[in-house]
Amino acid sequence: MELRPDLRIFDVGKTRSGKSTWLRQPTVCGSLERAIVLDTKGERPWVDFARRYGYEIRNGERAAIAALRDAEPPPRILARCFDPLGDDAAELCETIFRTRYGTTVVDELAHWSAGATTNPGLRHIWTMGGGLGIGGYGATQRPTGIWLGFISEADRHVIFRLELRRDRDTLEENGVAGVERAASLDRFWWLYHSADDFEPAALMRPVSG
Repeated sequence: MELRPDLRIFDVGKTRSGKSTWLRQPTVCGSLERAIVLDTKGERPWVDFARRYGYEIRNGERAAIAALRDAEPPPRILARCFDPLGDDAAELCETIFRTRYGTTVVDELAHWSAGATTNPGLRHIWTMGGGLGIGGYGATQRPTGIWLGFISEADRHVIFRLELRRDRDTLEENGVAGVERAASLDRFWWLYHSADDFEPAALMRPVSG
């Protein structure tokens, strides 16, 4: 599956299920002309990835904002915005939205948004970004507690594994068709596409091992 600059993806998976690993593949974020990775966990593999594929590394929200404002078009950036986020997190998301260029990758969506506390910039990226050529990839371990707009607005849902019944309920309540059929699978990978001519059940399959 490709990660296009205008595509919004919601990804659910437990720790070490492969969410970040998939993003770091050369054919995914490595092939994007412009992207901003918002990393709150300070993972070493992201630094190695950034150096390999020419992403500028910026520590902190303020440094990332400066990098986005100083170049046209903006560069590919790895913004290491450590948890807890600083006061400039909302401004960084607003700056990304105003550039109207490229894909935003939020490695751990829970750090950037929890219920009603979602910052406006990130909400704009997710709800209106697709029409402006701004994509988004939001990953989280569990959808429960995440602002439901991320789920309902996503163009695609990639679900590696759901642990709890309430996680499936959350997805089902927000229009993720077919997720109830995954309840019988112990381990699964599932892709849902919102296009009318797409059958999500056809891509649902167990993962061995």
